[in-house]
Amino acid sequence: MKILQMIRCICKANIVEVLNGNGWYYICCPNCARTVRPVEGKYSCTQCPRADIQYTQRVVVRGEDDSGTTTFTLFNKEAEQIIGVPIQTLLSEEGEKQPMKDLPTAIKNLIGRQCAFQIKVTTYNMTHGCEEYTVTRVTDCSSPSTTPNNPMEEENRKKKQKCD
Repeated sequence: MKILQMIRCICKANIVEVLNGNGWYYICCPNCARTVRPVEGKYSCTQCPRADIQYTQRVVVRGEDDSGTTTFTLFNKEAEQIIGVPIQTLLSEEGEKQPMKDLPTAIKNLIGRQCAFQIKVTTYNMTHGCEEYTVTRVTDCSSPSTTPNNPMEEENRKKKQKCD
């Protein structure tokens, strides 16, 4: 049996937990997106000659439906879309010096929300039985709030109809 390199599918699930073992963001190279580490007080990428950095969201949630549970990983755009707050705002509100493992309230508030996750199922997932999937698109299917707090929430509310 031949295994495809990657397929995409949509899963509709309720977020039951935010997993935070590795923090909710990481510091990476803006060119190649690889994690950078400080060396003598300065960050630099080992893969390319860049010395600047960017903060990247990596929010991992446990989703559940009638068939079971699985893990979804949301990066930058998808994380910001579902959280409704840009990473720079979260960092300034929470303080960059706070431990990464302290979840901002906006991320904790994901628990209980129902979402449609478009995910990548890779050869690695299939051959190793790995049930952690990278989200390539996300739509909030939860009941809309009476008054959206920001334009992203309004956009998500409008997209909700696609989930029903």
